[in-house]
Amino acid sequence: MKPFLLPDGREIEGTGRHITLRATCSTFGRDDKIVTHREYFDQLELYSQLGFGLTKIEQG
Repeated sequence: MKPFLLPDGREIEGTGRHITLRATCSTFGRDDKIVTHREYFDQLELYSQLGFGLTKIEQG
């Protein structure tokens, strides 16, 4: 399992827990080539499912 990168640059080990996220993506092309590709998801939903919520993560 790969570590999960937190917004402050720290890494936590994988938990093995499954998560479900609602997400969407947007791709813009020009001349048969992809110019931009963006993915959007709710980060709070992700962190809440991993057990973090809005509380500060203590180093340990």
